[in-house]
Amino acid sequence: MKVVRKPLFLALILFALGISACSFLNSFQTEGTLVLPGLKAPVTVHRDEKGMAYIYAQDMHDAVMAQGFVTAQDRLFQMELTRLVATGRICEMAGEEARPLAIRMKTIGFLRNARQHAALLDPETRAFFQSYIDGVNAFIQLRPKEHHLEFKLAGIKPTPWAIEDSLAVLYLMSWDLAANLETEIIAQMLVEKLGPEKAKEIFPLNLNPDETRGPEVRIAVSEWIPLALEKDQNLLAYFKDHTLALGSNNWSVGSRLSAGGKPIVANDPHLDARILPGPFHPIGLITPQFRAVGVNIPGLPGIAVGRTGYVAFGLTNAYGDTQDLYVETLDAKDQEKYT
Repeated sequence: MKVVRKPLFLALILFALGISACSFLNSFQTEGTLVLPGLKAPVTVHRDEKGMAYIYAQDMHDAVMAQGFVTAQDRLFQMELTRLVATGRICEMAGEEARPLAIRMKTIGFLRNARQHAALLDPETRAFFQSYIDGVNAFIQLRPKEHHLEFKLAGIKPTPWAIEDSLAVLYLMSWDLAANLETEIIAQMLVEKLGPEKAKEIFPLNLNPDETRGPEVRIAVSEWIPLALEKDQNLLAYFKDHTLALGSNNWSVGSRLSAGGKPIVANDPHLDARILPGPFHPIGLITPQFRAVGVNIPGLPGIAVGRTGYVAFGLTNAYGDTQDLYVETLDAKDQEKYT
């Protein structure tokens, strides 16, 4: 049997069109009764006019297990594609063209670290993740006829999930939101080209918002690139057309100033909301002891951005220094070692 590998651009197109196929070309049961092995008590799932699921369960285990099942109903192909990238398995779908990306992901080691960290989880956290994973795997194994059309178009099948898969997806998202990778590469290249003394005169630009009393400082990248480096294409390749800012966006309004008389919290997670399917999956989790409505990354349990009956919570990217780079050179005497 000849295996035909789909090019990477097709994978990206499928990813972009995923929500359309899920919504219009694929159907799953939304009425009646489903059997989900592992539940402690019956769970009710209500979907609103937009298809958002609200899960009513007797305890958190059942709510999160149902969340895994419902998320797989809505976003299984998106989850699978994200996992293939995060774990360095994207060649299984995209073939040789995706080999550089797969090598990069395996080198960074999201899955390698996820396996180590999964083994260190405390029992409560492990049970929380496992409840979600059990729900995802139940949909994969028990509802094969409801798997998304994209799987057939891409020529792949969904495989069972494990806790390390969810952690790898989390690490990929964290890596993607980190902002100082380019900064550190450019700093190293400046040092190598100009020497440490000259480099430190022009880079980095450090500002402490607590000590800055004047107007906000925003400097376009093009304004501070030294003229001597303008023709260095290797260096300029790392720059993007954006400005340097002090941080991300979040704010709150007290009840006295809000139109509804209740406090308001707002934040910007810095995830592109224009892509389809979106980066977040909306969900409601309701138990006798807990009630929350919000969103989370498909493949992860719980709610990352949302509200309960008492508090609203969000996340925003502060663009802190979250990555460290090392220059490794093979030992001339022993090629199994680095210096």
